Amino acid sequence: MGDVIYVGACSGIFSAIDRSNGAPLWLYDIAGDGDAREFHGDPVATKNRVFIPTDGGQIGHIYAFDRVTGDVMWKYAHRGKDNSGFTSDVLLDGDRIVGVTVDERVVSLNAASGAEFWSFPIEAKRRRVGMSAALANGRIFFGSSNGAVYAIDSQTGKQLWKTQLDAATSTAVAVSGKAIVVGTQGKKLYRLRASDGRVIGALDLDVVPEDTPAIGTRGIYLMSEKEVLLVDPNVTRVLWHADSTSKWTSPRPRLWHGWVVVGDRDGTLYALDEPTGAVVWSQNIHDKPIRGIGSDESTLYVGTIDGQVIALRPAAVSK
Repeated sequence: MGDVIYVGACSGIFSAIDRSNGAPLWLYDIAGDGDAREFHGDPVATKNRVFIPTDGGQIGHIYAFDRVTGDVMWKYAHRGKDNSGFTSDVLLDGDRIVGVTVDERVVSLNAASGAEFWSFPIEAKRRRVGMSAALANGRIFFGSSNGAVYAIDSQTGKQLWKTQLDAATSTAVAVSGKAIVVGTQGKKLYRLRASDGRVIGALDLDVVPEDTPAIGTRGIYLMSEKEVLLVDPNVTRVLWHADSTSKWTSPRPRLWHGWVVVGDRDGTLYALDEPTGAVVWSQNIHDKPIRGIGSDESTLYVGTIDGQVIALRPAAVSK
């Protein structure tokens, strides 16, 4: 985001880092706001503010920080029975921020004040980390642990449609043209028509898809514990898969310069060829699991589970 990288670590520290040299510009420890523990969702930003969700323990929040000073402009609290907060990405919807709690309540908040516009309760079991909602054309789409996918009007919070699938959803929802895609615990990938929720594609997989799919011109890039897969846009077949020698730990594929960039439990970063899945290059950059991966035109920014951020400029980036 501009000249600054915003990083939420599993230690509970949210930081703004100078992109040019890695120096911290400001830090915030969420432990000061109660038994909050971790960041699992990606932030979103406006011109003056950055918004990020937290989860764990007896309380979690969506925070609005001043991008320059790190001052907390507002925070929206959620307390659950066993776990609290928000384990997936927040969405920016005009002047609103949208999040989904661990017990599956969708909330729409005023981005300026944090005041709640509406909430839509599902009240299902704890959501898996990374099962984010998606936003397109005034609709919020999300998959539930009850096995249903919902479409909600983003302005009113009213349900527009609901489609029951074979099992609990296991991935974030991703928008692909006029359709959405989502994976399930039943080892399936579904393609649904965004307008009415009709299933227009379903594919049996050999693995449970996880985390956040990435949509590219060649199709849908998926993660599982041991595989990265490319599925064709119409969700009819797997075009390729790339196996990990240990376990993939980055929560979403990063599409960059014709590569699919992912990281594993051993701290090794891989660039896979988008069309074929072949390893173009790999580099061990740490001795702990890799988590979030960001980028600009020339540089990859890689977060690790122990809170480090590593900037990497691959020699092959000029390809």
